[in-house]
Amino acid sequence: RYKFNQIPAELKNTPHWILWRSEVRNGKKTKVPYQINGEMAQSNNKRSWSTFPTIIKFYEQGDYDGIGFMFSKDDPFIGIDIDHCIQEGALTSLAEDVIETVNSYTEYSPSGDGIHIIAKGKLPLKGPGTGRKNVDIGLEVYRHGRYFTFTGDCLDQVPVEN
Repeated sequence: RYKFNQIPAELKNTPHWILWRSEVRNGKKTKVPYQINGEMAQSNNKRSWSTFPTIIKFYEQGDYDGIGFMFSKDDPFIGIDIDHCIQEGALTSLAEDVIETVNSYTEYSPSGDGIHIIAKGKLPLKGPGTGRKNVDIGLEVYRHGRYFTFTGDCLDQVPVEN
């Protein structure tokens, strides 16, 4: 199901990788981030992250549901998450517009009904926070302090772009 070999090399070469497990918290399913020692990974603690080869090795042992990438102020990457944008097997017009505009690495989320786009850039953030979220349209954009799950199931083999 996952195609980790399709994840771009420049992401694989950045040691910001974690494991995740689907768990129920407060009655809701969530993807909880873990480090290779079984403790929870932290978005503000690089010591809790690992290299891509190490994460794959631990993922393949079968104790976790997937892998993820932590965004940091020190890396050039931003993540765009569009939830529930695949309806009846097709992308919504919002998703198509964002994918076309950003023109960067895009993959299906683990649920199969959303997408993640990874690009290079800075967000013009004012005040506290790690990104922006619009619940009404299901669009989130993050620069740091968050992680994205990765499937490697990309829409097109496009590199990470600015």
